[in-house]
Amino acid sequence: MIFARGTNLRSTRLRKCLTLRQLGELTGLTERTVLRVEQGNAVRQSTAQKICEALSCDFDTIFEIKGEADNG
Repeated sequence: MIFARGTNLRSTRLRKCLTLRQLGELTGLTERTVLRVEQGNAVRQSTAQKICEALSCDFDTIFEIKGEADNG
């Protein structure tokens, strides 16, 4: 499962001077979805990719994969 890495998403969004609504508009996601991602809810890979593209940053900067891949 994919989750936002701590407060990295929020701090990156704020550094770019974007509101939740603005990031939602850039990604095609709702403001509520962006907020849920920031709050630590699991996201689809496509959602994570949209956010990374909109913020011009690497996946590993903002997101981490937890769960099934961590069974080892």
